[in-house]
Amino acid sequence: MPIKFGLILYFGTASMVANAALVFAPLLISGLVSSYQFSESEAVFVIATELLASAFSAVPALWWVSKISWRGVSIVSLLALVLINLISTLLVDFTYIAILRGIGGFFSGTLLILYMVVIATMPDTERIFSGKLVVQLLFSALGMVLLPFVITRFGVDGVYFILAVLGLLLMGPTNAIPSNAYASVNKQCNGAASNSVLYFPRNNILILIALFVFAMGTSIMWSALVPMGEYEGILLADTGWVLSAATVSSIFGGFLSTLAGTRYGRAAPISIGLFMGAGGAILLMFSSTNVGYFLLGSCLICIARVVTIPYLVGLMSVFNQFGRLAILSHVALATGMAFGSYVVSLLITHVSLYWLPILTLLCMVITAVVLVSLKRPVAAEHQAPKDVVSQL
Repeated sequence: MPIKFGLILYFGTASMVANAALVFAPLLISGLVSSYQFSESEAVFVIATELLASAFSAVPALWWVSKISWRGVSIVSLLALVLINLISTLLVDFTYIAILRGIGGFFSGTLLILYMVVIATMPDTERIFSGKLVVQLLFSALGMVLLPFVITRFGVDGVYFILAVLGLLLMGPTNAIPSNAYASVNKQCNGAASNSVLYFPRNNILILIALFVFAMGTSIMWSALVPMGEYEGILLADTGWVLSAATVSSIFGGFLSTLAGTRYGRAAPISIGLFMGAGGAILLMFSSTNVGYFLLGSCLICIARVVTIPYLVGLMSVFNQFGRLAILSHVALATGMAFGSYVVSLLITHVSLYWLPILTLLCMVITAVVLVSLKRPVAAEHQAPKDVVSQL
C-alpha cells in the first residue's frame, strides 16, 4: 500500500510543534535555567507540568472525538498554542510560566490525541506513525543544532516565538485533518477490533502499562541528558550537537519501521527497541569516564523510542474501539513522559545523576515483562479471531 507522504509530512511537522516540551526538553530545561535563573528542578518541573497537562486533555477528548469536527479542533488548538507561546515570551515568573505552559500542554495534548486518532483509523498504522516520527525527527535534529544558538542569543523566549510562528503556518493546510470521520471510524471498528475489546480487556490494560513504563524510562534519560553533559563539562552548544546526532541516528530506525510496517510482525521490532533502550542506559551509566559512551548511549535511547512506540501504538490499534483506545494510548505516553520528568526534577539535586540510567534500565525490563505476559492470553484464547492473533 502506498505511503501517504502529504499526511506524513503534515503530521510530523505538527507533532514536533505540539510535542516540543518533550522533543526539545533538554534544551528548554537549560534555556529556562539560563534565561529566568530557575533552578534545574524548577525547569524540569515546568516541562513535566506541560506533559502532564497533555495527558489530562484526554478527558474531554473522549467526548469531542465523536461530536465535534476534527478539523475545527485542530484549528482552535493550533491558535491557542500560537497565543500561549507568544504570551510565554512576556513572562518571567516561575508560577505564571508553569501555569501557562500547563495550559499550553492541554492544547498540545489535544492535537496529539487528534493525530493519534486519525492515524489509528487508517490502514498501515505503523507505517504512517513511523513516517510521522521520521519527519518529526528530521526537524527536531535541525532544531537541536540551531536552538542552542537561539537560546544563547535570545533566551528561551526565542524558542517560544519560533514555535508560535510554526503553529501559525500549520493552520493553513488543514485538509490533512478530516472534517468528521467518526461515521467511517464506526464502520471500520465494528469488526474484529471491537470484538477484540470484548475478548481481551486484560491485554488493553497491559499495553497501556507497557506504553506508560517505556515512555517514563526514556523520558527520565532524555530529561537528564543536558544536566549530565554539563556535569561532564560539555558546553550547551556541544551538547546540542550530541542531541542532534542522537536524533539523526534515530531517523534510520524510524525509516526502517516505516518501510517494514508489520511485515515481520511486532514482537521482533519491539524486542530490538527494548534491547537498544537497555543498552543505551547501560552505556550512560559509565558515560562519566567516556564521552563516547554518552553519545552512543544517547543515540540508542532515541532509536529505541522511535522503533518501539509505533509498534506499541499499532498493537493498541488492533484492539481499537471507535478511536477511544487511541486516546488512552496518548494518556499512557503523556503521563509516562511527565512522570519521567518529575522523577528527574525530584532526584536531580538529591542523588547522583548516574542513578537515573539505572531507573531507565529498570523501566525497559518492566516493559519487557509486561509484554511477555501479554502474549500468553492471546495465544491461549481459542476463540480469538485469526486476524487479531496475526497482528502480534
